[in-house]
Amino acid sequence: MRSLGVLLAVLCLYCCRHDPTRQIIQKLRTVEDVQRVYRQLIWPPWQLVRTYVSAEDDVHLYFEYTRVILGEEPDSAYIASWQATNDPRFISELHQALTRKKGLRLPYRDVPIILPPVALAAMLVPRLFADTLGGYRIGFAAWMAGLHLGSLYIGWQLLRRLRPPGAHRQRQATDEPAGLRAFLFRAAAATACMGPLLVGRYDPLPTFFVVLALWLLLRGVGAAAALMLLLGAGSKLFPLFLVPLWAAIMLGQGARLRRRLLGFLAPFALVFAVAVLGLIQQGKTPDVLLGSIVLFGKRPIQIESLLGSILRLSGSGLVFSYGSDNVQLGRLLFLPQLVDALSLVGALVLSALAFVGSRRLAREDEAALGRFLCHFSLTGLLLLLLSSKLLSPQYLVWVLPLCVLVPGLPLARAEPGSRMFRLYCVALVLTQVYFPYLFALVAQGVRPLLWLVLLRNLILLAALVTLLRPNAWLRPRGGPPELPRTGL
Repeated sequence: MRSLGVLLAVLCLYCCRHDPTRQIIQKLRTVEDVQRVYRQLIWPPWQLVRTYVSAEDDVHLYFEYTRVILGEEPDSAYIASWQATNDPRFISELHQALTRKKGLRLPYRDVPIILPPVALAAMLVPRLFADTLGGYRIGFAAWMAGLHLGSLYIGWQLLRRLRPPGAHRQRQATDEPAGLRAFLFRAAAATACMGPLLVGRYDPLPTFFVVLALWLLLRGVGAAAALMLLLGAGSKLFPLFLVPLWAAIMLGQGARLRRRLLGFLAPFALVFAVAVLGLIQQGKTPDVLLGSIVLFGKRPIQIESLLGSILRLSGSGLVFSYGSDNVQLGRLLFLPQLVDALSLVGALVLSALAFVGSRRLAREDEAALGRFLCHFSLTGLLLLLLSSKLLSPQYLVWVLPLCVLVPGLPLARAEPGSRMFRLYCVALVLTQVYFPYLFALVAQGVRPLLWLVLLRNLILLAALVTLLRPNAWLRPRGGPPELPRTGL
């Protein structure tokens, strides 16, 4: 199909990284630098495409970490630069810490690498095929593109599974080629609007685990779904945000899903017990299990978050820490912890709302339950993005498969899902306008770009409100769903 061809072509384009162009871009520090080399970035015509897909990104850092783990000589100065320092003494100490053990070096035990374990394992996969930075960047991009395609494939299988009872007699859109065409069109559109950032971070990895967990949960395998969420949390924490939401929805179904709910919660209870034992035995938080949570709690408010963009426009200063540009809070040092608390409260309120809605669903209707779970999973993740103190551009990858899936689900009405998808795509395009090439100007406080970031966040907020409106998800018990349209 044409949309599938566009989707694959866009992903192939994103994977065609060009290391010489990346090296040129990396050296741009001043306006004079740009004036001196800009012709190298725009001519010949195909160089514009190379420039588009070859910006300096986190993949270089991932490559250096793999060199550390595999016993090679890393670029310690580059690793140190991510901590905003070029102090020779610090670089020397870091290099000694990273290379004091010869041969294979295990993270956490042999070398101080703070990235979570599942993410580190995924970073090693491209090293099976590539030994150079240029080759690694292409291999990593292809690896993330494959995970993205896997998430979309599972999303399509979910859409086919969640058709209403009797849909074959009603010519349900997902039973026809038109349904697949509409799904692939949305997938291609969202992927194009996301840009090369999609394959320049490892966020497709936890996203894949979330979509797979949702599919397993709807097949009745609660324990396996929980394990997938735990694997996702082993690379990014956001999958844990879905645990109370999914539990509340299953609880609202009463005794019918009691066994599935218990199976879903059991792995989390086991991990919690192990963490408590670690606290008792070591007298501190186990790094592998809870270190990421502790680190997140210390992070300040990022300038790209909803609250951060408002504070930055209000005149707050800038401070670089924890690898990101953050708002200088002055006397409001309590604000990050307050934001964390309010985000948690928002998750609990949404879970309570989902519990009430789940009780209104017709019993024994697995398709209706699945549609409800997908809708509230997307709602919960959008709420997390907007209520969190962090909102890096790559976080928008987390909701991409569900944003493609939900417009095809027949809930109370079809229009809210389509409206949400259009808003999401606009937010992605606005993100590409300022990131990565104009982000330095955002950090410097250039007002038009600060307004652009705030506008992006407000559009995401509008998408969330669209999904939260009662007519988007709430209907009388057993009421007939409206069939989705096959367009955008």
